[in-house]
Amino acid sequence: MNSPSPKNFLPPRPATLADLPEILDLADELFRHDRQFDPSLDSGYNRSPEGTAWYKDSIEDKDACVLVAENAAGKLAGILVGRMDEPAPWRAVGGMLAELEFLCVSPEARSGGIGGALTRAFSDWARSRNAKRIWVRVSAGNTAGVRFYKREGFGDYDTILERIL
Repeated sequence: MNSPSPKNFLPPRPATLADLPEILDLADELFRHDRQFDPSLDSGYNRSPEGTAWYKDSIEDKDACVLVAENAAGKLAGILVGRMDEPAPWRAVGGMLAELEFLCVSPEARSGGIGGALTRAFSDWARSRNAKRIWVRVSAGNTAGVRFYKREGFGDYDTILERIL
């Protein structure tokens, strides 16, 4: 993971269980932000036993990648969670996929290059595991998120529509 680090931040590194409290703080921040695009997000999920276990298990899973970026004072400024994924049997993509499941940069660190550094480090990790593609899901209303991922080289693939019954 040799991605350059943004100014005033350390290069992304693998998360440890000691990072879990700050990871949960960032996850809460992402859920607060994303509720404007998806009001069905459960703001209590991250702190529930199931939610906390998901982060803990992801850190310990050899097929998952949990990266963090710290500021110069050692406080977490960003987190990314991703993992290897098999393509659907009807997709001939020539190999494995990697899914970028979760990315959050603290509000005070946004636009400072942290998200890009985390995304590039994840791309390096996925490439080292022979992934042929990376995919990410973003709420349609999150135009800043969509712009970010497009700047990072992601393109449109699926459009998922939903109707509330």
